Amino acid sequence: MPDFEIYFHGLVCFFAPEARNGNRTAPKTMALFVRDNDHERMVLTADGERHFPGFNTISMTVTGGPQGVIDATDAGFQSDVPHLGDDTVSRAGTVVDPALAIQLAFPPIAGRLFAASRYESRGSYQLGHVNVRRDVARITLLTFSADAVSITCDGQTIEVNPGDGFVVLANDSEQGGISTTGDICGNHFRRYAFIMRTPTGAQANCAAVAHVIDDGNNSPSIHRGLHLDRVLALESLKVKASAPTQLNPGLGEHGPDNIDDPQAALGVELEPESAAHQVVGPTLTQTQCSNTNWP
Repeated sequence: MPDFEIYFHGLVCFFAPEARNGNRTAPKTMALFVRDNDHERMVLTADGERHFPGFNTISMTVTGGPQGVIDATDAGFQSDVPHLGDDTVSRAGTVVDPALAIQLAFPPIAGRLFAASRYESRGSYQLGHVNVRRDVARITLLTFSADAVSITCDGQTIEVNPGDGFVVLANDSEQGGISTTGDICGNHFRRYAFIMRTPTGAQANCAAVAHVIDDGNNSPSIHRGLHLDRVLALESLKVKASAPTQLNPGLGEHGPDNIDDPQAALGVELEPESAAHQVVGPTLTQTQCSNTNWP
């Protein structure tokens, strides 16, 4: 029975039905893709093809293999993938509302989540007057054994070739992950606010994140996966592509058509960033989330 690797890149949150301040051991039940006007969702296959650009629905079908849950207790994943429930990442009382995101429900398979690649620089998370530093995952990885895997987006399906053994689910920045406008929403990590709410219905504040050069890495070892080098090559091809890409449609009731105007968002009130966080280096992505406190 072949092993499959599902890599995630870009603004993606791994959801579990646990408390905001839980112990982070609950199995993940879905991946949430953040919708905004700067990131484009797509499926990348081993041949370099970009499928379903800007998809609005996604599902995964798995045939065969052991049934179970998606385990996310790996030390590297827990260290490098920040939790949106952490008080240093979002305001107290805020929770994720999956209805605000594009949801990929995980099938009942026995799988494991890992941090497959991290940035060389650490991330500096600033929320109000609190600033913490931590290593940051660049690409995450879901592994499991199965006979066959298919991905369906907006009613169209592709099969993952068992001989290739992997596929990439991406939500990548059109700007390459660097803020070019200097606006408050230009810090890409803060766009996770678009899948978060407070109990009063207003959307949440997220930390601003900047990279810290030559600050070292202290996390446990990462799990590269068998095909990470091929995945990184695909990412390079994507960034260098000269063909125009389809921008995501406006967010409608889920958010503003122009997220660079924070006043246009559904109750988003983001604090101005300090000068140290105005310029963002790498695309700082990948989070965990939960919402059992949300009705």
